[in-house]
Amino acid sequence: MLVRIKYSKLGDISYISHLDIIKLMERIVRRTGLKLSYSEGFNPHPKTAFSPALQLGVQSHCEYLDMEFDEAVEEDLLIQKLNEKTVEGINFIEAKILTDKVDSLVAFITHSRYEITVDEEDENKISKIISAINKINNTNEMLLTKKTKKGNIKEYNVKEYIGTIDFERKSDGLSIFVDICSGSVKSINPKKIIELVESLEDLSGIEYDLIKLETYHIDEDTGKKSNIM
Repeated sequence: MLVRIKYSKLGDISYISHLDIIKLMERIVRRTGLKLSYSEGFNPHPKTAFSPALQLGVQSHCEYLDMEFDEAVEEDLLIQKLNEKTVEGINFIEAKILTDKVDSLVAFITHSRYEITVDEEDENKISKIISAINKINNTNEMLLTKKTKKGNIKEYNVKEYIGTIDFERKSDGLSIFVDICSGSVKSINPKKIIELVESLEDLSGIEYDLIKLETYHIDEDTGKKSNIM
């Protein structure tokens, strides 16, 4: 039985590597007593697949994994059992039994929505951040450079990686909401958004928290948005 599971990763556990999260999930399942399916061969391993790795220190309300079990289990009961054996910072939200053939999580996911919370009381600095956001929204091309795997410097249009970006004023700062490419073919580190804001208004040292709110698929031909579950 193949099951897709949605979970959150909040707090200090966001600083644990993706590889350690994979091992942690296997331990949590073993604690429940449920039997995972294993591959065959000399080095069998659990049949699991995860959504793309999250950057260290980034929290998330919407991480996903596919797990194959040797036994049938109801979706609600599975979530209950996992949450009974989980650790602080990991909360299992939803499960869906996959009866039809589906794309892998890595292949299906194309975009994510993030909230960047800026704790700042300096009104001048807040005004500059808002000015940078408006500059990003009001242009179709914004060229940056990056180093390729071969060590070459390549120019690219960062606007091709950014969807909507808006903000909400708060009493103690600002919340920035941004949709970015986060797939296996095309992606950008969400921390680059703050770096871009700083470069546009000659700012530095913006203090912020970063949390992923949503992950989804956008069809390249039709523009249709599809949820992961």
